[in-house]
Amino acid sequence: LVNGLAGICVGQLADFATNRHLCSILAVRRVATAVGLLGPAVCLMLLAAARSQEMALAAVTACSLMGSTTSSGYWANHADITRRHAGLTFSISNTFATIPGVVAGPLTAAIVHATGGSWLPVFALAAAINVVGACIYLRFASALYVL
Repeated sequence: LVNGLAGICVGQLADFATNRHLCSILAVRRVATAVGLLGPAVCLMLLAAARSQEMALAAVTACSLMGSTTSSGYWANHADITRRHAGLTFSISNTFATIPGVVAGPLTAAIVHATGGSWLPVFALAAAINVVGACIYLRFASALYVL
């Protein structure tokens, strides 16, 4: 619920900012992606450090809230670079993105087992992946129309 509502609100804000020429499309994509990847990275570390159910719930909720901004970031970027083939480029990238989803379950189980039941390394790895992904996107992102 939080993710869906926040995604809609962020999308409206992104459209407002670009339609009013307050910032470029690329700037919106970069900010939305940075918030959507770096914010959850911080929240995952807070989750690992949570000492109560309330703190854990707050960290997961904030993670979902901030993660929703990627819908106005790298997710929407496909339409910026190729309007005609955006569906195709999105489906190809989404297909490759399922590979970590398949690997994550067994890898998580192995890490938790190897660390004696600790989830900290799992959350730290997920946070690190988000940080690396954000850095790569921020460095190489483009909103120039290609096809």
